[in-house]
Amino acid sequence: MYFTELEYDDEIIENVDLQESVVSSVAFEYCTFKSCLFHKTKFEFCTFTECKFEDCDLSLIGVKGSVFNDVTIINSKAIGIDFSATISPFELAIEDSNFSNTDLSGATFSDTKLKSADFSNARNYFVDPKDNDVRAMKVSLPEAGSFLLHLGLKLV
Repeated sequence: MYFTELEYDDEIIENVDLQESVVSSVAFEYCTFKSCLFHKTKFEFCTFTECKFEDCDLSLIGVKGSVFNDVTIINSKAIGIDFSATISPFELAIEDSNFSNTDLSGATFSDTKLKSADFSNARNYFVDPKDNDVRAMKVSLPEAGSFLLHLGLKLV
């Protein structure tokens, strides 16, 4: 197991391969993850505060009971993440997070604080603005049109 400590502060974590592993009850603050493979990794009851994920594979990660505060995800693969899988969806805050240029295929956002999150040039996401806090969220076309689908409008 790579993460043997309960807390990591201001660490640069590079080229870690923890695919299909379980990381439980670890707090990460001000950490930068670079070129890490977390495909199908289960992050259970973990806390990520002001962390960055750069060029990482976060596809199908589990986030049960985890908290994300001021997290930046850049040029990473983030397919199939169910952010509603926390014990209490209100614990999950992705405010001010950066998903720019990220493929979010299959990602589910429910009762999620996305306030001021940057989805610029992100792809394949669907966010119901009635079910999530999307104030000041940055979005790009054509994905921004997905907000209209939740309103029952027909695009022509």
